[in-house]
Amino acid sequence: MDDINKDTEVKGSAVVDEAIKAPAAPAPKVEAPAPTEVKEVVSNTPEAPVMVSVDAAKLDRLLEKVATLESNQKQYEKTASQDQIAKIEALRRSGKLVKNVKLRSIDGKYIVGWKMIKDDVWMEGNVLKENQIVKVFFEDATDKELNYRDFIRIAAYFEFEVISQKIDNTGQTQYEVEDKQGKNLTINEKYVN
Repeated sequence: MDDINKDTEVKGSAVVDEAIKAPAAPAPKVEAPAPTEVKEVVSNTPEAPVMVSVDAAKLDRLLEKVATLESNQKQYEKTASQDQIAKIEALRRSGKLVKNVKLRSIDGKYIVGWKMIKDDVWMEGNVLKENQIVKVFFEDATDKELNYRDFIRIAAYFEFEVISQKIDNTGQTQYEVEDKQGKNLTINEKYVN
């Protein structure tokens, strides 16, 4: 009798299959509950404000400082170029950067990079001697070798507005900048200011 399934029953010497014995009754039908409507409960009672205690003298100084800053801001806005303010506000609304940097220029060409190619510094008696040569790279893909002191002395600075910045595949930050005449350049951050 160990060979008999759980689904079988023994009657006398005959083995009867339960499935044959009686047809199964149909399963009761279960209906899914109707979807309920979720309503957001909005309270008309305002939340109680959070109260903090501050020394009156500190509060007065803080309010005075805010008033001074607001007054100064209004004076700056009156004296600033309204076109420039409108441009900056438009850039801020569009999510662009509002940042200025300075680039060097020599002989009317903007410098986009430089490299020290000779850096000899030594003492002769009590006198410091230098032979430092810099290779300067310009926006028009030309270059020029200059004495380092001349490079520092003759380079003029011009202001540019940063339009975008990105990190290149070497991990260096690159700026796309624009001058006041609308000229665009891409330059590594280590060559600005």
